[in-house]
Amino acid sequence: MKGSLSEQLYASANVHKLYKEQRNSKRLTQLRLASVIGVTKNTIAKWESGKVNIPKYAWIILDTCEKEPLRCPKCKRPFKEGEK
Repeated sequence: MKGSLSEQLYASANVHKLYKEQRNSKRLTQLRLASVIGVTKNTIAKWESGKVNIPKYAWIILDTCEKEPLRCPKCKRPFKEGEK
């Protein structure tokens, strides 16, 4: 397969699964990513289910997103480095 890695991923039949995996690896919810990109949570869900093609700009934005910090499930405060 020729082209850059992003072109290969974009052309892949499982591109929606790769997008979801990338979002999850950054610990982003669909709602959080949607607010960053400027789309609805429903749009992210459609992209990840393969119902709608993911635009290239959405890949670029996801790629530039920082990893969200882990948060305490009770108080929602970010954990400090090395804290569990």
